[in-house]
Amino acid sequence: SAGTYTVTVTDAKGCTATATVTITQPNVLTTSITKVDVSCNGGNNGSATVTPSGGTSPYTYQWSSGGGTAATTSNRSAGTYTVTVTDAKGCTATATVTITQPNVLTASITKVDVNCNGGNNGSATVTPVGGTSPYTYQWSSGGGTSATTSSRSAGTYTVTVTDAKGCTATATVTITQPNVLTASITKVDVNCNGGNNGSATVTPNGGTSPYTYQWSPGGGTAATTSNRSAGTYTVTVTDAKGCTATATVTITQPAALVASAGSDSPVCKGQTLNLTASGSINYSWSGPNLFTSTIQNPSITNVTSAANGIYTITVTNALGCSATATINVVIYDLPTPPTVTGASRCGVGSVTLTANGCVGGTIEWFDAQTGGNLVGTGITFATNPLTQSTFYFASCSTNNCSSPSRTAGLARINSAPNAELIPVNSTCIVDNPQNNAKLLLNRYRNDDQYSYNIGASYNSAIASAFVTIPSGGLVPASNLPNPTESSQAYTVRVKNVDGCTIDRTVLLTKQCEGCPQNYCPPATVTKTK
Repeated sequence: SAGTYTVTVTDAKGCTATATVTITQPNVLTTSITKVDVSCNGGNNGSATVTPSGGTSPYTYQWSSGGGTAATTSNRSAGTYTVTVTDAKGCTATATVTITQPNVLTASITKVDVNCNGGNNGSATVTPVGGTSPYTYQWSSGGGTSATTSSRSAGTYTVTVTDAKGCTATATVTITQPNVLTASITKVDVNCNGGNNGSATVTPNGGTSPYTYQWSPGGGTAATTSNRSAGTYTVTVTDAKGCTATATVTITQPAALVASAGSDSPVCKGQTLNLTASGSINYSWSGPNLFTSTIQNPSITNVTSAANGIYTITVTNALGCSATATINVVIYDLPTPPTVTGASRCGVGSVTLTANGCVGGTIEWFDAQTGGNLVGTGITFATNPLTQSTFYFASCSTNNCSSPSRTAGLARINSAPNAELIPVNSTCIVDNPQNNAKLLLNRYRNDDQYSYNIGASYNSAIASAFVTIPSGGLVPASNLPNPTESSQAYTVRVKNVDGCTIDRTVLLTKQCEGCPQNYCPPATVTKTK
């Protein structure tokens, strides 16, 4: 080993010689290693460089694990490597180095999803673990370079985290959004016009439960708003994230139920009062004299004045809606029958009857005691030409009500005398007419009377007074001048007990021609062609 040595050489002769020598040695061969650790977990960019000291250069190197024979071993993954340094004298030194690597660079993301469908208030924050700080960040889709990306709409976002060594980690996050918050409404319409039993119920879909509700008008905060009248209502649904949806509903009402009441009023006492109604399916009548009915169109027979007054109809439909209407009913009393004065006439013709006692009304004339035909109106009534006596019947009508009975009036047709007048000419003695002309009546009645005068028509101014026709009907000749020069007309008026008359006119002709006694010129007859 290194040191100073003395040698004494003794020859055969015993001679000695001494020599001293110093054996030296190189400095201890040592190694120091510097290393570059792997940048990224799992990488192989680590390296180690050995620096020998001592020994005798030059040196050779041998790295374990295929690390090569250079002082520096490169492209090393994390691990422990041994290097043996051999100097020129074959001396060796061994050193070991551990190349490390950072923990795996990972990125974990926390997110805040979008509150409302279609919103952009989502965010994501990446938290790197491992690697080598500090870190930088790059978000996709314009998400920025901070650890947190904000104001994000729903979607998938990727962030790349790069550490101080350039190592990267990628993470992906999906920011979600709730389904669209919608509100659907079911309703119950108002039953009756003007009512307030309508309701509406909102059903939210999507968004995030629980939900709150706000109705307007009315301010209700439940899912169902009740006791609503017809109208348009709006509800705002707000979910747990403050998202809102609005829905509108129109609660309707049926048309107003209209009741109508009618009658054939005014009617006359004793007639039938007919009430009519319309408007629905159920009817309820009330009225004077404790009248009630559930018939739509009831009738009251043989009405009296107690039926006068207001009748009320209440109509109700299947939903219980009701409406009322009223009708004023008037019952007229029957007028008193009139008094009738009959009349008569002689022979065929019209007779005028007279009635009285129908104050404020109209007298109606009929051709029968009941039923029959209305033949005239008014105080007087002139019949059609009659050939025989006929009864007519008068009633009093006020307010279209007729008296309960009709009063008879006789239109009497009195027969005219039926007498005939026969002329009886005077006789002649030779050519002297005698004053014995006569007027002979026949077909007369015993109580008939006659009056006469000369002339072709009756003239009361010159006629004789009426006297009873004598038995046999002979009008005495003492007062009948006989015609002497020409024929003479005579008129006789016959009157019966009814005052009816008939005039009869006859000619009394000249009977004597005034020829000489026992002689008359012969007649000559000439034939002409």
